[in-house]
Parts: sequence; structure tokens; C-alpha cells
Amino acid sequence: MPLAILAGACLIAVLAPGLGVAAKRRTSAPRAKPKTAIARPLVRHLGLKPEDGAELINARVADDGVTLDRNLVANGAPGPPGKDGSFDGWTGDGDAKLSASDDGFILSADGSREGAQAVVSQTDDRAAPIDPAVSYVVSFDLEIPRLRQGYLVVQIHFLDRERHVLSQYREFPYFSEAPKSRQIIFLDPETGSHLGIPKNAAFMRLKAFWAFWGGQVDNPAIKHLDANHDGKADEPGPDGVATIGRFMVQRRNPNQSWYTSFVGGVFPSGEVRTAPFDAGRAVDPVELKVDCTGQVEAQLRAADTAEELARAKWGGADGPGTRFRSSGGSVPSQYAGHRLFQVRLLLSAAASKTPVVRDVSLSYRPSTLQVPPFVSVRTYAKEQRMAVFDAGDAVDVRASVMPSSPDDPVRSVTASLSGPGIASPAAKAMDAAGDGGYRASLRLPGSASPGIYTVKVVAEATSGLSRTAAARVRVRPGSARALLYGMGEPLLDLPDADIPRAIEEERKLGVRVHREWTGMGRLMADDAALRADQRRKLSLVLKAAGSDITVIGFTDTMPRSVNLSDNGAAIPDDYARYYAGELNTRYGRYLAAYRRAMREMASAFPAIKTWEIQNERNGVTTLVSGPSGACRQVPVDLATAAKLFADVLWAGSAGIRDAGTGARSLMGGTAFTDVRFLDLLYREILSRQDSNTDHYFDAVAWHPYVPAIRAPEPREIAGSDPKLGSMYDVMLRYGDGHKPVILTEFGYSDTGDYVMPTTASRAEAVRARDQFRVREAAFVRRVYEVVSDMPYVETLCWFRLLDACGPRGGSSLASYRMEHGFGLLTGRNTNEPDVVAVFGEEKPWQWKPAAHAYRLSALGTDVADQQPPAKQG
Repeated sequence: MPLAILAGACLIAVLAPGLGVAAKRRTSAPRAKPKTAIARPLVRHLGLKPEDGAELINARVADDGVTLDRNLVANGAPGPPGKDGSFDGWTGDGDAKLSASDDGFILSADGSREGAQAVVSQTDDRAAPIDPAVSYVVSFDLEIPRLRQGYLVVQIHFLDRERHVLSQYREFPYFSEAPKSRQIIFLDPETGSHLGIPKNAAFMRLKAFWAFWGGQVDNPAIKHLDANHDGKADEPGPDGVATIGRFMVQRRNPNQSWYTSFVGGVFPSGEVRTAPFDAGRAVDPVELKVDCTGQVEAQLRAADTAEELARAKWGGADGPGTRFRSSGGSVPSQYAGHRLFQVRLLLSAAASKTPVVRDVSLSYRPSTLQVPPFVSVRTYAKEQRMAVFDAGDAVDVRASVMPSSPDDPVRSVTASLSGPGIASPAAKAMDAAGDGGYRASLRLPGSASPGIYTVKVVAEATSGLSRTAAARVRVRPGSARALLYGMGEPLLDLPDADIPRAIEEERKLGVRVHREWTGMGRLMADDAALRADQRRKLSLVLKAAGSDITVIGFTDTMPRSVNLSDNGAAIPDDYARYYAGELNTRYGRYLAAYRRAMREMASAFPAIKTWEIQNERNGVTTLVSGPSGACRQVPVDLATAAKLFADVLWAGSAGIRDAGTGARSLMGGTAFTDVRFLDLLYREILSRQDSNTDHYFDAVAWHPYVPAIRAPEPREIAGSDPKLGSMYDVMLRYGDGHKPVILTEFGYSDTGDYVMPTTASRAEAVRARDQFRVREAAFVRRVYEVVSDMPYVETLCWFRLLDACGPRGGSSLASYRMEHGFGLLTGRNTNEPDVVAVFGEEKPWQWKPAAHAYRLSALGTDVADQQPPAKQG
């Protein structure tokens, strides 16, 4: 990359696209008056290329620069056809063949591009009209190495005339097996097939993608795909046959085969963040330049350490919250005297055009200000970065210290530890470890009380200027291991007499934490009789739990008085107007009502000390309601989902604090370990006027489900992203490593997709179920072994105590697959006729092998009055 040198002093460079970090807090000594000598800056231009680490949200790298992910489509009309005239959907008279291509899959009569009616890729959101006289068939053969477990997913959406999604179907050809053949057949609705096209469907769209469980995959290549049935491998794409690209998948329901790709659709806006630029010393930025066409705005942030940069405010020519015009501009003096800089580019579409960004550059001079040394601090336990400890542990403190100028070297670095019971912390000199690193070991007292402690590092320069950096750590209670064992079960759905019995079964199992479904739709119901009944039942739960079982309140639904809809999961659809600053929006009234309702609930039940705010908000669609209360699903990108979630987290947490009961707010668990969503949530919070994450949640939750074919691996529980690391790594990056993690859902269904096919006979279903129950016992032991080695995990709540055996309007296996089979005990109504028709007769309230494994793990012993059933099959 050429370096343009203008005469004069030194400037190194610009921001290459890359990882986001964030903000500056001025805790240092006052700055001296600026010097008079001003050096002329040098400038280097760096192109926005993938290898530069550009971080993209709803954006992609094109040949001529960075653009929005897809050309925008005006007024929601279908996008233009592909280069070969194809568009999304198959409407031919015969079978459609799925074949590989460089940019996804081809859906056509013969598997070739000739006459193709669809280029089916994970990012194509266009829909084609449905011909009611046609039977739709997709067939394919494929082979893939066993080294990568996953699915080839064929995804079909049916839409009404307004293009609202009516239903979705996803076919999973195989899981880690080869070879396989499959046909997906959609017959005319009049045939009565449960896979038929909905009668009011006007459009359909098809996609195909390779899905890897619970994480991100870069260019997974299907090595062999024989989609045209000629016995030969189809032509490979640039990285192998049918390379689809990067995406994340998520299963929306723990027992249904319902995956959602986080990538897809046509986006009206996007974001590009450059890599953080380290000038190596204090500098004064002079000018930001953006080489672009179209509607692009830029923002800059600056700090002295990576941790501060991650929390810094974005700003423009007129200060925080403002933006630079498309071409950039002069940088205001408030950014002077910093070491780290980062640029954010905001792309917006105009009509059907997407903006293009080709280059970004920042020029700067050596700072004219006197600045204290730069210092950041991290804490470790046994060489692992950690912010959670036990009393008596050694806290390994590591600091990175750099002088702000070669003329003012570092003179001393000290560390201290303060917190409950430590009246006057002593400062300890830190040992230099080379390359600006310093280390010290601080010992927590053996009598240290549970709570939050602060590690402080002070770096002083020869000039006397000093800077303090701090990190928070948490000391766990001595009973921390016992708190691992939680259970989730909606006891408010049970008859009064069964509530004490259920809690007593939990007590026998060794459960110490109970997660209860305490949605606003129950406790704040508009129906006074329902509201009184649910509150009375919750009082029964709390009484039965006593002092030895802690209850978490889980707020999953809302009454109409809160969300202005008859659907307890919907939110008002005018949130865009709310974000635009309009007053008196339904969305704004909803957030205010949510805060009041949360305050009333927390006040009414002061014994509940943890309230979980909503559930699994990291989807690609959200349910919204219009002025009449009518609901529909709308697509949202992941950044918008994080924005909506941050709104309700702030409102709910404020309501809990308003109640004054000392309860904490728990972030509603994400579906699976969604590292990218958690990172986006932190980014959204830190971009707000109230950027204190403590005002949004006191603890973090996620649901690390894995397939019911094996025990979980640690990386599956912790989450794994090649760029961001684990879920806990994200928390550490944003200064929340001290906060507890509660895994509010985990479990297996013994009647789910991985255990038995939907076409199984009753005998086959019973045999498969009982065989899996034996294996599940080992899975239970393993998952608690895994989380016991994660100090930041406070509790893992098993989902659930009882099988959900209520009648579902049918006697087929499909009628019971969604929630049935997760219990450690058989359901209280397993003798319902419909259940017997599917699974045969079972006694209610019986411990499965997994229940015995749970108790062995929690208490180290089994219970004498319950015996596991004999192995079957």
C-alpha cells in the first residue's frame, strides 16, 4: 500500500477496517498548556479490504470498495433478476433440481443455469409467485466429509400477498453422515399433507445453506454435491462445491428443527468499523478523509487503552453524537492527546443505489499536550483471564503501561486491592515484565466476604503526571458450587396441590435455584381473576421453596395494558419513529408501561431477588403489532434486534431498581451461545447516552443447547467465535467480567428430532425414547462437570422438571415434539389418552435415569425411595 508522505513530521496511519473496541475516560491529571511547535502531518491511505480486518454489519466487500450487503430494493418490491435472468422460487411443471454454483445453489429443471428460475443462496430474500396447480419437488444427492458436523439446510418460506411470512419449513438432509439422498415434496394444499402450502400463500422463497451448530463458519465447502443425479460431482465453486460463505445459525426452539440464518435480506443501512489504530504515543488528529460515493457518514472515537476505546463515545465534527459529512473533515480538539483511534462509517441507501466506500485515512501530529502514561489492567487466575475468584485466591494483576512521550518515561507502577472488609488497601510495586508489561500478585483475604472488589493500578511518569486504571472482580460465596444446580419449570401452570410436590421433588434432586415463568401476562394480566390466581400460585411457589431454594422470576409475556396488543410477545411497530425522536409513539408508551409493570411486580414479590427480562431476543424476525393490535412477523437484522433488546432491558432494570427491593436484573437468555449478538448488544448500550451496562443488567444469561446426540463440549457451553472469542470473553472486553452468568436453559428432549423420526410407530418411538434416556444420564453428569470449571457460571437451570404432557389437539407424534420430553421426571398427566396413543402408558412423576444422574452430581448420592427404570431396548 503506498505511503503518501507530505513534507514535515510524523504521522503514521490510518485505520484499516477491523475489530471494534471503544472509549476514553479522563481520570488523569490536568494537561499542561500546548506547546507552540506544530509539525505538519503525514498521511497513509489504507483500502478497506477483508485482509485488513474490516468489521462489517449489513455490509460487504465489493471489487470497488465496501457497499451494503445487497443492492437496496425500493418499496419492498422484488429485486432485479440475476445476471442470467433468474429469480428466487421454482414454478416449473416438473421436478426442480438443486445444483451447486459459485454464488450458492441453482434451482432449475435440469440442475443447470439454462432456464434456471432460482439462484438459491443464504442471502437472497426475493420471493416468487406460487402456482396452485403445481406440485413442488426439490431433490438432491450429496456427500461431505465427516470431519465437519452440520446440515445442508433447504429453507422454504411461504408468504401472503403482503409478503408476510405465513409459515416456514426447513429440511435437514443429514447430520454428519454421508452419503444421503432426499426429496422435499410440497403437494397441492387440497391433499391435506401437513407439509402442504398454506391456502392463503401467494409467494414462496427458497434458500439452501450449510449449517454448523451454534457458531460461525467461514466458507464451509461441500466437497461433493451430485444435485443433477449424473453420478459425478458438480462443478466446484472457488472454495469447493457450493461454498455458501459466512453465516451464523440458531435453533429457535430447543426441540424443533427450526434454524434461522442471521444473514439474509436486503438492508437499507449498514456499518463498517475500521481496525483500532495505535499511534504508539499521544497524538493530535488533524483531518479525517473518506473516499466514497453515495450516502455515507463517519464518526471517530479515541482513547488511550483498548478497554477504554471499547467504551468510548462516537462523535463527529461537532463533538460526541455528531457525524462527519461524507468526505470527512477537520477533527475537533477534543480528540487530541490520545493514542488509539477508530472510525465508524454509516452507510445508507438512496432509492435503489448502495453507497460505496473505497478508502479512509486519518492524519495526525505528535501531541502538543502533556499526557500521563497510558495504562490498562487485566486480572488472571492461573494464567486464565478471569474476574471471578474465591476467598483466599491470588489475583494475578497484569498492567500494560506506555509513556505518552519518549521525553517522559514511566517512573513507578503500583497495584492495590480494595473491597468489603479491606479498610486501607496497601499499594504494591509491580514488577516490570518487558515490553511495557507489569505484573503483581494480590492475595484476597481468606475471610473475604462475597461481593465486588476493585483492583487499581497507578502509573507515574518522571514528570509527576500519573494515571489510574481499575478493574472490578467478584468474590464468590463459599456455597458457589451448590448454586450451580438450577431447574426451570412453569409451576404456575400446575394445580395448587401439585406445586408443593414439584418443589419437594426439586429438593430431593438437589436443586438450589428454581426458575419460574412469572410473565407480566400472568402477574399483570388485564383479567383481574387471572391476575389474582397467578399471584396466589406464585405465593405458593415461594412458600414451598422456603429459604433453601432461590426463585428466579422469568418475565416472558406482557398484557395488552403494557404492549398494546393481544399477543403477549409483540411490540409496537412504530419503533423507527421512536428512534427518530418523535414524541407520543406507541413504542415509547410501551417502554414506559414496561418499567411501571416491572416495578409493581418486583414490589409485590420482594422475596424474588433475580428477575430475568424477556427471552431469546436474538432472532432475525420480531413480532410487532399495529395500531389495531393486529400482529405480524417482520425481519430485523441482528443489530436492530440488539437495539430493541437494549430498550426493554433498560426499562425493566429501571423498574426493578424503582421497587427498592435489592433485586438484580438478569439479561434474558439468548437462544444458544450467540457471541455476535452479545457483542452487538454491548455496542448498542455503549453508544447510548446512558452507557452504564449496570443500568441494563446485573447478570448475563444464555441457553447453550446442543444436539441430543452427545454430551456438550466446553466451547459449546461457553460459545466460540473466531473473532470475538467466547461469551465471557465479550463480557471481559466490555468490563463486565465480574458479573455472574446464569445459564437459564439447558436440556435434552427424549422425544425430539435427534431421538426419533416423525414417522416412527409407537413401538419405534418408545424404544428410541428409552434408549436415549439411558444415554442422557451421562450427558447430565458431563454438563455439570463442564460448568463447574467455569467460575463465572453461577447457575445452570435444567429445562425442565416435568415432561410437558398436556393435550395438544392431536394424537400424532408431531403434536408433542415441541416441548414434550425435556423433563427429568415423567409428566404429571402421562396417562392422557393422546399421550398414551403416541408413547404408551407411563406412571406420572417417575424419575428418569437423568434425574438420578442430576442428584448424584448435585448431592453425591442417589435417593433411596426412587429407583431408575430398567434399561429397555
